[in-house]
Amino acid sequence: MKDHHSLLSFPVNLNYADELNNDFRRLKFSPDIETVFRSYYDEETLRMRQLAILVGCVLWPLFTVMDIFIAPAQHLSIFLFIRLAVVMPILLVMLKVVYSIRWQAYTRYYAVLVGAFVNAGVVIIVNVGHFYNPDYPYEGIILIWLFCFFLSGMVVREAILVTFLPFICYIGIELLIIGNIALAMTSSLILFGAYIICAIGSYLVEFRTRESFLTKGMLSQLADTDSLTGIFNRRYFNNQCLRLWKQACRENKCLGILLLDIDHFKQYNDNYGHSEGDEALKQVASFLQKLAKRPMDVVARYGGEEFAVILYDINMEGLERYCQKLVTGVHDLKIPHGFSPSGDFITISCGARLMAANSSTALNQAIKDADHSLYEAKAQGRNQYNIYGLDLLPRDSVMKIL
Repeated sequence: MKDHHSLLSFPVNLNYADELNNDFRRLKFSPDIETVFRSYYDEETLRMRQLAILVGCVLWPLFTVMDIFIAPAQHLSIFLFIRLAVVMPILLVMLKVVYSIRWQAYTRYYAVLVGAFVNAGVVIIVNVGHFYNPDYPYEGIILIWLFCFFLSGMVVREAILVTFLPFICYIGIELLIIGNIALAMTSSLILFGAYIICAIGSYLVEFRTRESFLTKGMLSQLADTDSLTGIFNRRYFNNQCLRLWKQACRENKCLGILLLDIDHFKQYNDNYGHSEGDEALKQVASFLQKLAKRPMDVVARYGGEEFAVILYDINMEGLERYCQKLVTGVHDLKIPHGFSPSGDFITISCGARLMAANSSTALNQAIKDADHSLYEAKAQGRNQYNIYGLDLLPRDSVMKIL
């Protein structure tokens, strides 16, 4: 199976360590972490889902052929209707969904739908078959359970939801309507044992998957977070910058890239000490993080006293307002800096670059342009911002760069 973890983003503001130490034997996390886990789980099981549905679309017609030879002749039309007119179209729709990038986000819900219909269909077929032929095979029910519990990408709760009621209905019909007590007791006992094995096995698999998810979340936090300030680091910034830029090109959005530097920070460290310098960095980082309120905005420590910001879907006017808020906001923190030629408090200089989706400029060049704008802001006296001009060229050129 292809590793999808590189495509997933683990939010650093979630406490994976505490969740790992808590008791999650009920296979449930806190709401925020549960949401991230379900996205992780959907990606993790996507390939398996695709293969399972593909195999199902091949095997289901073979079972239909089997029915032609062993099903009661007077009810063959019912069997064929359920298999070919009800379940098979649903399988084909699911096949389309799992292989379509546009609809892959909904595969979880389609898997539950497919599982429910296939379970109900097989139970009806087996019950009708037993009414006329006690030797009609019921083991197909176990195959459907294996699909639901292990191959469909459903979590345990969902798999139980779509399998338990049809199972109870099967037992009830066998006992109360068909009346073959010996067959009902024998098949029910075997099916019950298979059901327990499927449920326990699926539970253990999901438990280990959740445990692995939390461990990967903790490692991601260590890899992507700056240990001093608690915000993202340069590694995360570089990865997210490329990902968001590609997304901006697909959605025809603009991307704002900002680099900012604390003015005269060396003098601050030399005169106030490195511990005070660390506290100042934390205060500035905290302010930057609070200002980045939108879900897709990224704030990172770029190195030393330098920070970087990514603003998704923003225009030139919005970028200018944001830069103004950065510069005035840091000054208004009123962190004393008696050794700064730029004023009595810590200030910042900011350089920004707005990238349009149809820009011909490569991403690395855009970051260099933002850095050049930062240099210009410093050269013009610091405690201010400078924005590089917006570049507009045909959309085709940027896709070649990516």
